[in-house]
Amino acid sequence: MNNEKNSTAKAIEDALEQMLSEGAKINVSAVARRAGTTHTNIWKHYPHLYQKITDVKNELKEAKEESNRQLTIDRLKKKIVRLEEQIKDKDEVQQKDIDAIIMAKLTELYRDYDYQLRKNIDLANINLHGGRNIDTDTGEVIDAAFGKGNE
Repeated sequence: MNNEKNSTAKAIEDALEQMLSEGAKINVSAVARRAGTTHTNIWKHYPHLYQKITDVKNELKEAKEESNRQLTIDRLKKKIVRLEEQIKDKDEVQQKDIDAIIMAKLTELYRDYDYQLRKNIDLANINLHGGRNIDTDTGEVIDAAFGKGNE
């Protein structure tokens, strides 16, 4: 009986090692099937192996979860870099848009300035040649001489 118990324990340990090397899913039922015994037999007669299988299963599960967490972290880091690049690109586009708006406003301002300057020059010419007394800063006609002999 003791030999049989030892050979079953050896079969369970061998099955576990073989499944680990194959990368198979580890749980008590799968190891029991591979070893040619039952889940209940391992639980009742080999509690130390039952615990070992459960520990291995939990370690593999934790390692997989950690790996998944790390993959998720790596994916999120890449996404952050991509989003930061998009923000940078949008900031550059927005800066170009702002520069274009400023240039348009400056062009409009200079156009108005040139128009007012020409108007002022025209008024100064009228003042010089037309006989009117005009304030060249405001364009206001102060007085005018209409015809000869009005004095």
